[in-house]
Amino acid sequence: MFLEADPWFFRSGYVKADLIRRLQRLTLTPKLIDRLSAVVLAVVDGRDRREFRWYARLARRIDNSQLREALLERHKVTDPGVRRRAGWVLDALGVPIS
Repeated sequence: MFLEADPWFFRSGYVKADLIRRLQRLTLTPKLIDRLSAVVLAVVDGRDRREFRWYARLARRIDNSQLREALLERHKVTDPGVRRRAGWVLDALGVPIS
């Protein structure tokens, strides 16, 4: 899957945002939800990117307890970037952060 490969090239952020918008319209199987959860977590673990807001919106679409738990764990790490991005996704999910 393109989002799993996460290629980085000129305008790739726009392509990924478009794909995420279209994915949100589909009926997702449990297997695809698991794969997309891994993609969201990889983005949280990675670098800042212009399409991050779309990944947070995707997280709302694939929200489940495993994803929330993984995000809460990432919100406790020492890396400020990972902690910040995890907080943004948790905020998009409406999870209160203490």
